[in-house]
Amino acid sequence: MHSHPWHALCTVAQGGLTLAQVLSILRQVVAGLLHLHSLGILHRDLRAANLLIAGLDPLHVLVADFGVSTSCPRLQRGPTPWT
Repeated sequence: MHSHPWHALCTVAQGGLTLAQVLSILRQVVAGLLHLHSLGILHRDLRAANLLIAGLDPLHVLVADFGVSTSCPRLQRGPTPWT
């Protein structure tokens, strides 16, 4: 269980983010998408409102809202060179 409440990125970003925070968010989102794609899942609605943030130190990001996601078996190609 996480000890911090989760907030949408669009809400958190209103106060401004540092370059380090933006890079951390991008790294975590890409890692999450790579994992989803390795499972054959295509999110189809990636936007700030569907990225959940818990605390800024340390920064932890989750991809949320899979309401329009779809199965795409062609994505299941195993580990990629950058994972």
